[in-house]
Amino acid sequence: MVYLVFECSAAAPAIRDAVTSLRPCGTMVQVGVAGPTPMSLNVIVGKEILFMGSQRFDTQALDAVAQIGSGAIDPRPRITDTFPVTEALTAFAPPATAPSRSRCNSLSPAPERGISVEKE
Repeated sequence: MVYLVFECSAAAPAIRDAVTSLRPCGTMVQVGVAGPTPMSLNVIVGKEILFMGSQRFDTQALDAVAQIGSGAIDPRPRITDTFPVTEALTAFAPPATAPSRSRCNSLSPAPERGISVEKE
């Protein structure tokens, strides 16, 4: 069983498997949706799973990556903090203070917190 799942297919069987694979009090991030998806809430509520949504896009993501790569867009002012991948649960946990405040955390393969990737 795992503590964190990113489910990106939006297929009902995959969502069901993702929820089943989570430990109690685990976190599931549903990336994108594909219309109505029947899902029993019994397991989600019974295991006290934190369920979060994150929208995905079609070609807009590729366009954004190209613009970031070219320097046309600088995402650094929007990033509130950078966490190592090993702290993914902390990075995406609801903030203890000011829960309605917008934030944009990023994950880094670097082992230390606060590492930023500088443009060369």
